[in-house]
Amino acid sequence: MRPIRTSFLRVVAVSVGIALTGCASAEKRLEQGMEEEEAGNFYAASLRYIEALEKDNTLAEARDRLIASGEAAIVDFITTWEERTAAGDPVGGAQPFFTADGLIARSGAVGVRLPRPDDYPLMRRDAFDAAIEQHMANGDDAAEQGDWSSGQQAYVRARSTGYEPSPEQIQASVAAETVALVDWAHAEEAAERFRRAYGLAEQALALSEDVPDDLADAAVALQDRAVELGTRGMVAFPVTSTAAVRDVARSDVEQQLADVLELEHWRQPPPFIAVADPVLVRQVTRRYTRPGETPRLGLVMDEMGAEFGALIELVALTATEGNVQPRTREARTTSGVDTSYVEESGTLTLTGEVHVIIVDRRGTTVTEFTTQGSEGGSFRRGVYAGDVSDLELSRNEQRLFDPSVLDQESVRLEEIVVAGLASRVAGQVFQRVLQEIP
Repeated sequence: MRPIRTSFLRVVAVSVGIALTGCASAEKRLEQGMEEEEAGNFYAASLRYIEALEKDNTLAEARDRLIASGEAAIVDFITTWEERTAAGDPVGGAQPFFTADGLIARSGAVGVRLPRPDDYPLMRRDAFDAAIEQHMANGDDAAEQGDWSSGQQAYVRARSTGYEPSPEQIQASVAAETVALVDWAHAEEAAERFRRAYGLAEQALALSEDVPDDLADAAVALQDRAVELGTRGMVAFPVTSTAAVRDVARSDVEQQLADVLELEHWRQPPPFIAVADPVLVRQVTRRYTRPGETPRLGLVMDEMGAEFGALIELVALTATEGNVQPRTREARTTSGVDTSYVEESGTLTLTGEVHVIIVDRRGTTVTEFTTQGSEGGSFRRGVYAGDVSDLELSRNEQRLFDPSVLDQESVRLEEIVVAGLASRVAGQVFQRVLQEIP
């Protein structure tokens, strides 16, 4: 029993030590608060008193002093608001109320309600309303000067949740931002930055479900003009593959990639990209390709009326086996001799890699990238040192040695990998080309 009593005493001693440390720390915060209070720093003093109560909520002196210093701090905040507002800075004038809100909340968390003037809520609301009005005025001024970005930011700040705006104030802010975005879009259209103009009009339409009809119609009409004037043609040259890929592929992955791109992706380009008809591209490419030479890209693109071209090549196809598990199977030869073969099973991962070059009408490289895709499956096969035809095998056992059966999983994986590669290639091609269109 003595060891148990000793352990108990140690726990008590540790608990008492922690309590004493907490009290000492709380007393220290109380002393710091008194120093700040004596210096007239009522906000800083209030924070120290709060920290003291957080460590020891029984400190009556800290509680009393928090009430007094907190009240004085709020008076200081109100004075700062009045001074800044009188100086023409209502936005800066609203900031002290944010600080006051934080102080009131922290005081409440330790059980202290800070005294406030009876009209404090009205002063706080007036401060926030004035700040909102100033942000709106700043937005109007910036928009009039063509500083659209600053104007938009000002309108967004006007409906900041910190100001607790009314529904009417939020609506006014959104309406002003919508007008500014449409005006900005018109400016970008005039500068022939059509894609930028389209995007700004899109932002304006997405801001609210209550965009005025005339403004919405103007934005939609602008988008139509932007697409008509800003669309650029693109040629996707016939897909090629390296000899190494053709040697290891179990199917015509080059043609598969071309088919998926043509049927699923090139037919659905994003706004501002017009993909030339792949059939016509192949015809024109053959016309301008001499035997043993690469296509004359510029001539093809000129005839197709395209500003950009995409050269797509499947450069790698790698099959990786993993977790191979051998299992010996008893068998008999056709001559009746007992023997065995090995059945191997494991995982199969197929990885494909495509390299893409984007060129301009002169055939000059604009950008290039490489993308990869992988897919995993499994395999089962038989391994026999002799002639497999000498073995007496069931139909299912024969499948372990049938190359066409073994290739089925590889072909399935190739189809999945190619589909994934096509999606990544198309997405990146469109993205890279759009980056070149203002």
